[in-house]
Amino acid sequence: MRKIILSSVALGALALPMTAYAQDNDGESADGLEEGVIVVTAQRRDQDLQKVPLAVTAISGATLEQARITDVIDLQTSTPGFQASTANRPATSSSFFLRGFGTAGSDPGIEAAVGLVIDDVYRARSGNGLGDLVDIAGVEVLRGPQGTLFGKNTTAGVIKVKTRRPNLSDFEGFGELTLGNHDLVRFRGATNLPIAQDKAALRFSFGYQSRDGFIDDPLRNTSYNDRNRFTFSGKFLWEIAPGFEAYLVGDYSEIDESCCQSVRFSNPNNPLPTLAAGLAAGSGATYPNPPTPTEFTTSVNRPVINTNKDRGIQLQLNIDLGGAELSSVTAYRDFDDFTTNDVDFSGADLLGQEINFGIRTFTQEIRLQGDAFDGRFDWLIGGFFSDERIDTSGNISIGNDLNAWGGILGLPPIYPAQEAAYGNVASQKTNSFSLFTHNIFEIADGLNLTAGLRWTKEEKEAVQTPFFNNPASALPVTAFAPIGFSSFPYDTTFDQSDFSGTASLSYQFTPDIMAYASYSRGFKAGGIALGRDSAGRQFSVNPACSATNTVALAVPGLTVFQCDPIDPRFDDETADSYELGVRSQFWDRRITLNLTAFRADIENLQQNTFTGTGFFVSNAGTARTQGLEAEAVVRISPNVTFGGNVSYLDTEFGANVPSVASGEPALAGQNLGGAPKWSGAVYANFELPLSDSAEFFARPEYYFRSSTFTSTRVASDGSELKIDGYGLLNVSGGVRIDERFEISAFCRNCTDKVYNSLIFSSVFQPGSKDGFLGNPAEYGVSLKFDW
Repeated sequence: MRKIILSSVALGALALPMTAYAQDNDGESADGLEEGVIVVTAQRRDQDLQKVPLAVTAISGATLEQARITDVIDLQTSTPGFQASTANRPATSSSFFLRGFGTAGSDPGIEAAVGLVIDDVYRARSGNGLGDLVDIAGVEVLRGPQGTLFGKNTTAGVIKVKTRRPNLSDFEGFGELTLGNHDLVRFRGATNLPIAQDKAALRFSFGYQSRDGFIDDPLRNTSYNDRNRFTFSGKFLWEIAPGFEAYLVGDYSEIDESCCQSVRFSNPNNPLPTLAAGLAAGSGATYPNPPTPTEFTTSVNRPVINTNKDRGIQLQLNIDLGGAELSSVTAYRDFDDFTTNDVDFSGADLLGQEINFGIRTFTQEIRLQGDAFDGRFDWLIGGFFSDERIDTSGNISIGNDLNAWGGILGLPPIYPAQEAAYGNVASQKTNSFSLFTHNIFEIADGLNLTAGLRWTKEEKEAVQTPFFNNPASALPVTAFAPIGFSSFPYDTTFDQSDFSGTASLSYQFTPDIMAYASYSRGFKAGGIALGRDSAGRQFSVNPACSATNTVALAVPGLTVFQCDPIDPRFDDETADSYELGVRSQFWDRRITLNLTAFRADIENLQQNTFTGTGFFVSNAGTARTQGLEAEAVVRISPNVTFGGNVSYLDTEFGANVPSVASGEPALAGQNLGGAPKWSGAVYANFELPLSDSAEFFARPEYYFRSSTFTSTRVASDGSELKIDGYGLLNVSGGVRIDERFEISAFCRNCTDKVYNSLIFSSVFQPGSKDGFLGNPAEYGVSLKFDW
């Protein structure tokens, strides 16, 4: 089986690479741009990064390889203000944050605030793009709302990945083997095959990665959080006629892992730890008391499995109409995921979970762009359509120890052990339609006005049905009422439309200094929650769930209330962002300094909060993020470069924002979760000649971030759920011979820093806390050959 770790936090490298993005892209510079210029397509045009009135971080493929950035989560050290993590269900629980806000939790009905676009195709959920990055031309991270271009609207930003296209002229490629600790084995490679000189070519790329886990379960002689990934893509580029090309891409990837498993951080001073230790011992497991998370050990009763398959096909057509260019991107993607794990995160046999999740997406985008008035008006119009289908189901299994455990919590012993005791089945169909335009007006020499507008219409239909298989459900009301798991069924729709867009004014003071002011509005569709508790619990022992205090069942020692249903729908999220930026270069462009100040006002912030037994989706009201970002590169010589980035964030929930989880204080005035006040990185890059045919290269870097809350702020005992700040050291280096052969060594988290990426209240264990640890020290060697 192929087993993979989806790291919670991994160490990458800094942005603003020395090499031109355009050169790394197709081997030659874009037309009209100087050699050495970093070319980005953040506005659907080839432009010099230093002249784009957006906050964009560009990372070349060469930098990705040298920095050992192997997946999207690794990108966070390359981008100011980007935070990423994943939990026990990577396909739906992966969280991307930019500038202090994003989408957290595991409800598949919520769309991403930080969009992911790979080769101009929008990925429907963040977890759909967690496979290995192989044969990459470059990555662009666009910070701030992207409400005009790139498929669906986003409120926090876009990660735009571009793979290498076939080369019509040359037979070339590369192969790389990496070996490391934890029995790491990684193969990567690509081959380019011209089949008609300057007319048609094929390109094939592949990647395989296998690595043992670093969370040990000594009693079961296994480990969790391993990696086992495979990816393959085939591409065909055909220049049908001058100015008319077709680009066909097919890709397949799969993951088969024991991921992801948490560890115990703390236990309360009450009888539960003693009881848990006894129950765990009875089933051949252990309960850590006191816990020792630094030992990277855990004990669970059920398999920890995550498998998924991601496949897709797309066709891009580009036609030069002689004054305008027409582009069409047609894509179909199919993603399936299966997860099973021990959801009580203890050695006692309490609860297990299985989840199946599938999403199928058809997208069609058409763009027409050109220029007028002697090139002073650069215009673009287009349309986008998406047909998305989600099918998801989940079940909870009752373990042998639940009755004994429930007795300590005051619950009656009516929970016979059974696999798939209860759960839910849900499906959703979404159609999205958009029309957009994005235009650049040269008002005067050096003075440009950029304006974009997008109209979007969303139509969603969802059905959810709970099921109960446990014999105890034959009671007058479901036996699971005291735990609060039973939920209302629903069959509902959600429709809305909205406008979003952008406007900016930029001025080129000198050839090397540009400043801009911009406004942008991002729109993230509302929708229908698909999780287990999305329509509310039908029964509960908490009288607050019933406005009329309606009693459904009363027996000695137990009163169960009939709850009121909750509307599973949630409203759209909008962000109005204001930005001032300076893009500058000095000393013959040896020094690059980019500064950005921003503020975003968010309405109807979509929150997906962990309640201790499930996730609750809500609109938290208003929020505000503001801050400063700086990126700098200093090229001491052609062989020595220093650089860094830093982000300062000031965030808070707006007035009158209530708590969204039981026991939490009101959110008004508090900082947002996932928003460290400080984060950044510094690095050095050395390329020193050893002879006419050999050179030594090295890249040390250091990433840091300050403390931050999680999306759920307060534990069941009233203490804060806060992730401590930390810093990570990453180093790579080696020797390159004849620009073809390369041997290198690397380490990530070289000091073996123990840090966590997520912390939460333990299920059914008041006062206990669990969390997901970041990767320990990783090191290895690589051999690479280019031809």
